[in-house]
Amino acid sequence: MIGDPKQAIKHPKSLETFINNVGSEEYANILPVNNKTRRIPKEILVISNYFCYKDQQQESLSAVVGELMYIESTNARYELILNNYIDTKQIVCIDKKTDRYSTSSKPNYTFPHEIEDMIRESNHKKDKTLFVKAALNDFINDVLAYGNNKAITKLISLHSLKLEKSHFAQLYQLCTVCVEKDIQFTVQSIDSVKGLEADTCVIILTPNLLKYLFKNKLKPVEHFNKEWKKIYVALTRTKQRLVLALDHKLLTESEIEVIKKSIESLGFLSHN
Repeated sequence: MIGDPKQAIKHPKSLETFINNVGSEEYANILPVNNKTRRIPKEILVISNYFCYKDQQQESLSAVVGELMYIESTNARYELILNNYIDTKQIVCIDKKTDRYSTSSKPNYTFPHEIEDMIRESNHKKDKTLFVKAALNDFINDVLAYGNNKAITKLISLHSLKLEKSHFAQLYQLCTVCVEKDIQFTVQSIDSVKGLEADTCVIILTPNLLKYLFKNKLKPVEHFNKEWKKIYVALTRTKQRLVLALDHKLLTESEIEVIKKSIESLGFLSHN
């Protein structure tokens, strides 16, 4: 049997209890902990090792130079960068769904059929299916950012659409649905990424994650509990780049400045 007690999120004490119970039995052979990792760069381990049990800090065999970055939602490219990581199957995670971050699939938005056909057959030289999907994603983002009228005007202009009165009614109905569902990012929960890996891992910081990341006034009973181990799991998913996302909608301005100073002291640099 092989297990890592540092990643036991759902049942944080079960593996330790099992080992303690069978450790004295004749049939049990408890092997030394293997602290070598071939996947995680040493620069990332400097952070994740803060959350290891005593004598379980890892040593890296990876030749890759790890990158520590942070990005603020005030960055003009924040949404573009996050969506790019999501679209390229990197790990973007949060402890639980909140505000504009969902951990379930996005609703299946679609353009009305006639409008979709117009966009698909418009003057472009790209894959027609991907082009329609990109146009829909841009339209939804424009609705959320600028409102219905500007989003529809932009859609018509970009694709040279010739719409009838009924088409406008259909688009306004789509706008209503988008606003009701006001979800901009579909990401993964930390629980669901355990065991996964990617070149980049983005952790969207929430007040709860920050409490454990900086061990802010943690009680002894909170050490190595479920939330503590979530941080460890999230920090150890990347093979190269670790990004902390600071969303000003989730954190107060005073918190942001303190957080930035704290993570910069750990070696994190602003995402370019």
